[in-house]
Amino acid sequence: MELNPRVKHQVVCKVIKSVPLDKIIVIEIDGEKHSAKKVIGFSFLQGEYALLKTFKGSDESLVVAMNNAEKDYYYNDILTIKKKRQVEQNNSRLSTRIIPLDTDFTDEIISEKIKFLFQPNLSAGAFNEVLTEVFSIVAVQENSNYKPLKEKIFEKADTAINRNIILNKSFREAHVFMENMVERIATKADHLQFFRAVNFFLKRLNKRLNAGKIDAEKISAIFEPIYKIYVDKYGSNFLDIWVNKINEEK
Repeated sequence: MELNPRVKHQVVCKVIKSVPLDKIIVIEIDGEKHSAKKVIGFSFLQGEYALLKTFKGSDESLVVAMNNAEKDYYYNDILTIKKKRQVEQNNSRLSTRIIPLDTDFTDEIISEKIKFLFQPNLSAGAFNEVLTEVFSIVAVQENSNYKPLKEKIFEKADTAINRNIILNKSFREAHVFMENMVERIATKADHLQFFRAVNFFLKRLNKRLNAGKIDAEKISAIFEPIYKIYVDKYGSNFLDIWVNKINEEK
């Protein structure tokens, strides 16, 4: 490709961090991070590929966005960089003791927050706060390697939504919500989400029982319709085991 007459040298780089009102940008070249300059007021997306151009005369280097011709010319180079990066990530895969995280997030803080979501016994507040931060970042990833992680994050988001409804809405609203959950069951994951909802609902009822605000007979009257609608469709074996386990823990 013929260079601009003012350009002495240019190389493909990956944007790691870019802030609009900062003239310094963090980029990655051949797997190494570097600080460089960009036009102040202009920002790049994290993960975007750009060009580090060195200009004649001043020997000043500047990160600039690629035009369409440059994108076409450097297409194979970018593809090679991505493949090399994927191999490196596969060799040093992020993992927790609960699920593997097949990710290549360059932001270590985000990576740690994702791992945090899979730790046991998190408070609802801490979980919701971190989930809100990382959900959109994970959800927009298109690489097929992210699919297992995305499914786990979506599952946790569903659980968080269900928990917030069941714990914070009126008993009647929670009741209707859980009945609708039963009607929508189509997969094993749906059954599991319903069982988790039962967990939240019974713990809420047991908390009121322990506070002397309702009695066991009232709990039975509130929960029985939900129990019946599930059992009528799917049987009682697994649900009975789940309910007994919850009652043993109360």
